[in-house]
Amino acid sequence: MLNPQVSIRELREFLRRRRVLLLVPPIAITLLCAVGSMFLPRMYESSIRILIQRSDVVNPLASLANAITQTNDDPLQSFDEIIFSQRTFEQVMDSLGLSQEIHSEVERRGMMVNIRNSITTKMQERESFSITFQNKDPYKAQRGAYVLANIFISTITNTNIKRNKATVEFYNNKLEEFRLKMEENQKQLMEQMKNNHSRNPGENSILYSRIEQMEQKIQEIQNRVKEYHQTMTALSSFPSALNTASGKQLLFEIQRSDVPYAADLKPLLSSYDNVTTRYTAQHPEVLKIENQILTVLDRMSVAIQSEISKKNNEIEEMRRGKASFVEELLRSSVVQQSDHDVESNYLIYQKLYNEMKVKLEEAEISKALDSNVEDQYIVMDPPLLPLFPSKPSKSLIVGGGFVLGILMGILSAIVAEMLDTTIRSVKAVEVYGKPVIGFLPYNERKKS
Repeated sequence: MLNPQVSIRELREFLRRRRVLLLVPPIAITLLCAVGSMFLPRMYESSIRILIQRSDVVNPLASLANAITQTNDDPLQSFDEIIFSQRTFEQVMDSLGLSQEIHSEVERRGMMVNIRNSITTKMQERESFSITFQNKDPYKAQRGAYVLANIFISTITNTNIKRNKATVEFYNNKLEEFRLKMEENQKQLMEQMKNNHSRNPGENSILYSRIEQMEQKIQEIQNRVKEYHQTMTALSSFPSALNTASGKQLLFEIQRSDVPYAADLKPLLSSYDNVTTRYTAQHPEVLKIENQILTVLDRMSVAIQSEISKKNNEIEEMRRGKASFVEELLRSSVVQQSDHDVESNYLIYQKLYNEMKVKLEEAEISKALDSNVEDQYIVMDPPLLPLFPSKPSKSLIVGGGFVLGILMGILSAIVAEMLDTTIRSVKAVEVYGKPVIGFLPYNERKKS
């Protein structure tokens, strides 16, 4: 039976015989890795860490389910989708000036792949996130991290603003739709009630008179609001239209209208007309009066917006009063069978209108709460200019090459030993099952 043990003497002879294979690969591969690491491009990386400070303010009009949904709304759910999107890559390329280096679609896609591989993200659930960007230029690495963070924050902010704006617009349209249908059914119901009570003209005549007065007053206020909106449209064309003939005509029309600060605008326009006939548009006196006019227009715009809000509140209050009078008529009058359908439709649309008003107020409050969503993002660690390259790691490359060289040397020495058929010991003879005829002594000390 063969003895599988290897003596120290045999191991020493193995190392002596294969010393070239054991030494050359580690030295060669280590030198090759050292030289190669000097020619690899240097990469710099910069990181930014941002903390999300969540708002504890909850919409007081929102239902419990909606409040829970708002609380659990995590902006980091779409973090990777935003950062690693094609639109983000294009913005980074434009911000860093990399688009100038692109001359074909192949180069553009290759640049996007490089940018994607240069981005590293790390998130802590519902608390903070960090973005790391690497580039050959340390300044571009710092700029890239900052740009990526801004893209994410602005995307989340714009998405919330657009969503809230679309919600408010939808509820406004539905509210106006329900209001028109409610008033249409209300008008039909009152006409039928008047016809049914034509035999008793004195009955509920006071209520009918109040309702008519309210309708007339509502129409007057609506016409006034319409005039305000027309003036606001005219004001929106300034200051770009200030030096044009149409702009001057608009100013004279505005100062003749019954709007706030119109009296302050009239003397300014007279002075402006005088100085423009005497001086050029760049004269200091002309510029001074133009600034005064624009200041009055700004104050006028704010005041008109406030008046529109007040008038709308008055209209809403009068509509509520009109609805209460109609309900009082319904309670005090005997409704004919033919009027039940109109009455039912009126009550249905009135209920829908009231519910839609609550939802609209809820949406407007949510819009106001999300208007400053950017303030929730706090930069904890701004991106710094990297002073030393992060890649390549020369020590890691050289160390890895040295280990790989040792492994290859050992492997090649073992393979060479296994393929070597030279007989060097009694054990090697016994493998072939041949008898030993004699032994020749070997002494390393007397070797010549």
